[in-house]
Amino acid sequence: MYYQGVGLSQDIDSGKYWLEQAADNGHAEAANLVKQWQQAEMLLTTQKQEQHSTKRYQLLIGAIIAVALLIIVII
Repeated sequence: MYYQGVGLSQDIDSGKYWLEQAADNGHAEAANLVKQWQQAEMLLTTQKQEQHSTKRYQLLIGAIIAVALLIIVII
């Protein structure tokens, strides 16, 4: 109920806590939701890491191009 905001204001952290408690106590649906939540968090983390890596590569390529242009101008 906390997770979805049913009958009260939505509180994701409390919802996650209670889903984990239910999963730990053998509730199959809650265990499935916790598993899906963990997979989603891993995907988001991976996506953020990929975006960070892409930005670093873009900066590196930009720096290489700038140095190459400076070398061409100097020669």
